[in-house]
Amino acid sequence: MAAVILMLVGMVLPASPVWAAGSITTSISTGPVGSSVTVSGSGFTPGVNCYAFFDTFAFGPYPAAGGSLLATIQVPKVARTGSSYQIYVGTDEVPPSVSNSVYFTITSQISIGAAVASVGDSVTVYGNGFYANSAISIYFDDAAQSTVNTDSTGSFDGASFLVPAAYRGTHQVKCRDASFFSPGVNLTILSKATVNPSSGGAGDKVTVSGAGFTANSALSFYWDDGPIAAVSATTDINGSFTAPSFNIPTDFKGSHTIKAQDVNANTATTSFSIAQKISISPASAVSGTVVTVSSSGFDAGKNITIKYNFVPVVTNPATVTTDNSGGFTATFAVPAGDTGNYTIEVYDGNNLAQATFSAIAVVKISQETTAAKPGYVGEEITLTGNGLRPNATVNIYFASATVQIETATTDGNGHFSATIKIPPSTPGDHTITMTDCLTIKSFPFFIEDKPPAVPKILSPAPDAKEDAQATFTWAAVNDPSGSNYTFQIALDKNFTKVIIEKKGLTSPEEALTAQEKLSPNKSSEPYYWRIKAIDGTSLDSGWSTAQTFNVGFVLELTGWVLYTILGLGGILLFLMGFLLGKRTAQR
Repeated sequence: MAAVILMLVGMVLPASPVWAAGSITTSISTGPVGSSVTVSGSGFTPGVNCYAFFDTFAFGPYPAAGGSLLATIQVPKVARTGSSYQIYVGTDEVPPSVSNSVYFTITSQISIGAAVASVGDSVTVYGNGFYANSAISIYFDDAAQSTVNTDSTGSFDGASFLVPAAYRGTHQVKCRDASFFSPGVNLTILSKATVNPSSGGAGDKVTVSGAGFTANSALSFYWDDGPIAAVSATTDINGSFTAPSFNIPTDFKGSHTIKAQDVNANTATTSFSIAQKISISPASAVSGTVVTVSSSGFDAGKNITIKYNFVPVVTNPATVTTDNSGGFTATFAVPAGDTGNYTIEVYDGNNLAQATFSAIAVVKISQETTAAKPGYVGEEITLTGNGLRPNATVNIYFASATVQIETATTDGNGHFSATIKIPPSTPGDHTITMTDCLTIKSFPFFIEDKPPAVPKILSPAPDAKEDAQATFTWAAVNDPSGSNYTFQIALDKNFTKVIIEKKGLTSPEEALTAQEKLSPNKSSEPYYWRIKAIDGTSLDSGWSTAQTFNVGFVLELTGWVLYTILGLGGILLFLMGFLLGKRTAQR
């Protein structure tokens, strides 16, 4: 019977019901989905079963005791519309009777997944009572954060947004469709702090940032409740901040707390995990260098082993033990070996930390040259090196054209010293290179490019008469690359008829040999001579001005000439004696 009544009543529902029997009132006429509505009625047939309707949704049966009705219904999940919904009551009488209608207006409402959150958290929003299939904007205070679309019932589930920068306290979340805002829901923002990075070693630089504090407030910072005096910051108008970077203090291994606090005692904490760490100084050097190893974050009171290239080293102090903060400082000398990167490791029996040391070679040259400050041929240059391969052969080359000019041997610590002499070379840029077959070091070497001075002729004097084996002198030319001389004698002033040429003379004086003696000449046909200097770079001075000289007749008292003169002298002496004797006798 009830089913039939409901069917018949349902057939009436699409149209406005016609009052036939009984009348009703409702406790509220507007509200959101899920609201409880009390329906009160009278004038019904006593004892008849009544059904309360919200639009097409039926609730009941409710017996009409004494012809009166009292029923409570829940507003179903329906969309907001441009008009109101109807609430009325129908009976299971035959034919059924329908009460008058009461109009009900749907209002929108939302809820959130959590009542408290921090800046950056994701907040989930649920809503109903909006227009069907409508775009909804989700607001945090007065700023839209995200959008979602409602379904056919004007509802949506599980939409979310990220909490924007906001001061600590209560804020409102609300939603808006094309026409209306929903009532707001309170969301309490809590203080929050983060540290970046969140783990590392003592001495590492970190940055603390936070949000959800009092706006425009000075902040204090604490490390395990001890103040960090070197760090301060002030929040912005949204209660957010980023503090200046600071160094993590030396402390024991494990988790530590960093706390930020504003002027209203609002606090937030974040954790930093200290791990074992070592630092080395210097991180790059030659063998034999004393390296300082410092640590933090190890277990307290532990004996430490230090290894270089996975081999234990002798340390100072000889026994290394961590202090109460898990730290220590020790030194060791870098063992001799090849250049390259090597691992230094520290182990306390439980914890291991490593660092990379770069073993390098340092080679120095005793003089650096430039065009403004050149070197010269024959100059002695010293090369010294440290950190090379122990007991290795060092080859030293001089190039434009590569010429090996010296060989040395490193000692057991990879040290060498060698002095080289710059070989004869052209002026300008050259390179001095040394190698031990692993390390190669090159140095630029600039050889002076100034030609030597023109030699000044000293003797013989112009047009002087000289012996056939004359001696020629000139002023010495001093050149940093050393100098030699080229000497010429010619029969003409243009030196097209050179009769004597000597090269590579090292002394500023040259005497002709017996094989080079000159023949006597007429004064109208003098001999010509000249001189030029050439330095160790093959630059020459150019010829001196040609000088003239003559060679006179010279009788050589040798052989038959000498004997003839002696014979004639004897005859002359005999005649003189004879004449003197005859004159004496006549007296």
